[in-house]
Amino acid sequence: MNGSDSAPALMSIPEVARYLNMSERTIYDWAQSGKIPVFKLGSTWRFRRSEIDAWLERQHHGPDVSRGREPLVPPAEPQDTEYQRRQKLLDACRREIETALLDDSRKVFVIDQFVGQFPENVVDEVVEQLRQEKKISVSNVKDHDGESVKVIRRRRR
Repeated sequence: MNGSDSAPALMSIPEVARYLNMSERTIYDWAQSGKIPVFKLGSTWRFRRSEIDAWLERQHHGPDVSRGREPLVPPAEPQDTEYQRRQKLLDACRREIETALLDDSRKVFVIDQFVGQFPENVVDEVVEQLRQEKKISVSNVKDHDGESVKVIRRRRR
């Protein structure tokens, strides 16, 4: 591992790849899958060096630090990272949608009803996860004014 102290506080995929001595493709794949702490700034993936360092420490599987090994980075005060805050938001949104789906008196649920409670990109991500898990289907229907609205439907198993 490079471990350069000159690494910037906010890093791009190529910078993280150099910092960790790994391929850019691996870093990108890990970012896509949520394996490494990351966030998007516009359409660009960004990594906080402090979160990467803390993540590295959590990945450590060698001898116990209490037996004379120094940690890779000094211990930080426990606080939610941007990644953890986003995960909590995604979890809360998922619970809200799954709870709504329990209402057997309704067959369709307008996706925009959840956008009032959560950011649109969070709702979109959760809806896509549920669709991939085959728990819901997504389609467009016409509302009372003839406008097309995106809805979700439960999938029966």
